[in-house]
Amino acid sequence: MKGIGRERAEIYRRHLMNHRWILTREYWKEREASREADEKETEELRDLHLSLGEIERERLIQIDEALIRIDCGEYGLCVQCGVHIPESRLDAVPWAELCIVCQARREEPLPRRPECLCLCLAFLTVEKSLYYLLDQLIYLMEMVF
Repeated sequence: MKGIGRERAEIYRRHLMNHRWILTREYWKEREASREADEKETEELRDLHLSLGEIERERLIQIDEALIRIDCGEYGLCVQCGVHIPESRLDAVPWAELCIVCQARREEPLPRRPECLCLCLAFLTVEKSLYYLLDQLIYLMEMVF
């Protein structure tokens, strides 16, 4: 296993399955009461995703993706940069797919649009404008590359 050891992966699998069960238990209680025997599993999953709130739906997707990463042997590796995610982070957020650095980058505010940049430049002195413009261009280039 490339990510974390097999034993630790199984511990996280149980932890993730517990979180998944907590998110879906109310749905399944209601579902079992009115379930028809001939329904397909894909329809049940579609109904499950529709009945959950937006946050619960996103969390369920994150948990399912983490379980897939366990099966593929990639659990515990950042999906963006490939570094090992610290176990302390996985203990706190077992569905984490990003290391702390990549997560912080994801949560950064988006760069200003060029037209906003032009409006800002109009209010700055020429010297400050050039430094500001250069700084924004470097930031945008880092975002792209």
